[in-house]
Amino acid sequence: MIPIIIITKTIDKSVYLVYVIIMDKYKANGIIKEFMILTEKIASGGKVPKPFGTDIFIYRREIHTLMLIYDNPEIHISEIARSFNITKGAVSKTIKTLEQKGLLEKYPDETNQSRTLSRLTPKGITACKEHLRMHEEIDGELYTFLDSLSPHDVEIITAFLKKANELSDRHI
Repeated sequence: MIPIIIITKTIDKSVYLVYVIIMDKYKANGIIKEFMILTEKIASGGKVPKPFGTDIFIYRREIHTLMLIYDNPEIHISEIARSFNITKGAVSKTIKTLEQKGLLEKYPDETNQSRTLSRLTPKGITACKEHLRMHEEIDGELYTFLDSLSPHDVEIITAFLKKANELSDRHI
């Protein structure tokens, strides 16, 4: 059974604040520590470009933009911005960089002349396919682990990740 610790603290000499800690402090600290290490690795990973089967170095944000276009060929800048929760200006800058690198090309949207769409060049398609291959290779062990978990364990992990994602909005 998970221990419940109740801590009281005096505030303004008359108000008592009661904290209920659901899990052992050291266990919680271990989870938070591992989660922080993971988030730092993810944040740092975007700073190191990779070629993804091409002769061009591609950053994390760039490959994920390419992947979004690969998976959604008719997507426009506003939809990309919403998907990544970033500004249209940031997307436009990334699209321009990818175009300069020869990974995609822009063309007018035939259904809405005020919008521009992007399509991958052969080099952009190569990068996306290599990115997918890399994930299949690297993530296979994680998928095997997740498949071994009980539905209850998956619910707990999912709830933790949702809460951490929600709380991260306050830190960004």
